[in-house]
Amino acid sequence: MRAPRLLWRIHAVAILCAAGAVGVFLVYAWVVIAGAAPGAPVGARLLLGALGAVALAAVAALGAARALARPVEEAAEAAARIAAGDPAPRLSSGPTRELDALAEAVNALSRRVLEGQGDARRQRTHQDAVLASMTEGVLAVDSGGRVITLNPAAARLFQMEGHPYRGRTLAEVVRSPDLLRIVSRLEAGDAPAETDIALGTAAGRRHLRVVGTRLADRDGRRLGTLVVLSDVTRVRELENLRRDFVANVSHELKTPVTAIKGAADTLLHGAADDPDARDRFLAIIGRQSERLGALISDTLSLARIEQTVDHGAVSLAPGPLSPVLEAAVAACEPQAGARDVTVTVACPEGLSARIDRLMLEQAVINLLQNAVAYSPAGGRVEVGAAPAPGGGGVEIHVRDHGPGIAPEHLARIFERFYRVDPARSRELGGTGLGLAIVKHVALAHGGRVSVASTPGQGSTFRIHLPPA
Repeated sequence: MRAPRLLWRIHAVAILCAAGAVGVFLVYAWVVIAGAAPGAPVGARLLLGALGAVALAAVAALGAARALARPVEEAAEAAARIAAGDPAPRLSSGPTRELDALAEAVNALSRRVLEGQGDARRQRTHQDAVLASMTEGVLAVDSGGRVITLNPAAARLFQMEGHPYRGRTLAEVVRSPDLLRIVSRLEAGDAPAETDIALGTAAGRRHLRVVGTRLADRDGRRLGTLVVLSDVTRVRELENLRRDFVANVSHELKTPVTAIKGAADTLLHGAADDPDARDRFLAIIGRQSERLGALISDTLSLARIEQTVDHGAVSLAPGPLSPVLEAAVAACEPQAGARDVTVTVACPEGLSARIDRLMLEQAVINLLQNAVAYSPAGGRVEVGAAPAPGGGGVEIHVRDHGPGIAPEHLARIFERFYRVDPARSRELGGTGLGLAIVKHVALAHGGRVSVASTPGQGSTFRIHLPPA
């Protein structure tokens, strides 16, 4: 096998240095012998000349070797730095074609390593951005049960924000026995798992949908377990809310339907022949029919408002508030006149807000109907609108001077079918949905509702609307 050309060049340099030393020695010897007197000793001088020639050859060979070795050492140092992940400086051309090719190869390798590091950083940045932007929690553990990745959403769920988690065991990071059992089952098999768990957090009890699967590399080798956690608390709350709503509606419908059926059966079994009994039972049917109609109407109104808000179909436009209040008072005049209740209106001209006039009018009517119903005969109800304190929008208020509401009821007064006095509410024809409708109308306008009440002194309900 032929030696590489660089090795031949090194050998050639060594031979040339040796030949040069021999030549120098021969010239020196000739000069010494030629100039020496007959019989003079020349051995010592020849020995000294030989040593000088050898030294000269060694110095020349060392210089040549260092000139050839320096580019190789620089290339070796650059390769070591590249292997350690530290980008190496660009190597200059060597004194030979072979060393020049070596420098170019090392420079090319350095460029590729730098490009690979840049690609890896960009990929890592994109991966971190995706994980940070996810609303679902992502948790990855290795085959030894130690945490590999925990995205910000999962860190918030497990209250690990700002705390080191990488390399810690899952039991140190997660305080949920249910989740630990799920991960253990996933580690024992390859089948994906999907289930719901409850988790106590700083924000309260949360319901999570857990989807877990095996974590593998591109070659299919198992690395650990990957778990995705979705917060379904709001979904569960809505399911419970709808379930309660259906149960309450069924209960509320059952009462008037039962009363109507009982009165009709009594009339069919002979009470129709008695004028007094007939009038009494027909009056029951009439009242319960009105109550049933009001309940159905309020239920449909609430469903329509919720659907409008969910689909983003609320059409708000700047409009004056005075006509809305006056229309609501006009709609309640028959009820107020029947109870001898005076309704007054106070609204500055030109006061406006972004509103849906029909929805807002219905909310004010509901508040006025409640205020009139709970006001004593000859009482007074005040309705008005004014800029909110501090310039934070507009407030519509309805104030009565009735019995008021006890403090323990104020937090739930706007819930569906919640009644402070169920017996009196049904006696007055209330459906239990009027204030819930008011609340949803306010939410549809981007506002809120509030109530202030003192037992024995009356109540004030307010609709807070944001600035136009």
